[in-house]
Amino acid sequence: MGSIAPAYSWEKVMTAKEIIIELKKNDWDLASVRGSHYKFRKNGESLIVPYHKVVKKNVLENIKKQVIIAEGKSE
Repeated sequence: MGSIAPAYSWEKVMTAKEIIIELKKNDWDLASVRGSHYKFRKNGESLIVPYHKVVKKNVLENIKKQVIIAEGKSE
């Protein structure tokens, strides 16, 4: 698997707000909001960010994996 583009500034612990800022800076489009879940799209891939104060480590790792997949696809 590839690595995340250097444009992303991931921390070990992040809030949903910080994750959303990183995604928007890197051209992810907000597709919808349903309750506390924000759905983003890029290059035909979707990812969900749960809007919690602190995003759990395993959820953050899954978001990073989805970003790597989407960044690897051509537009």
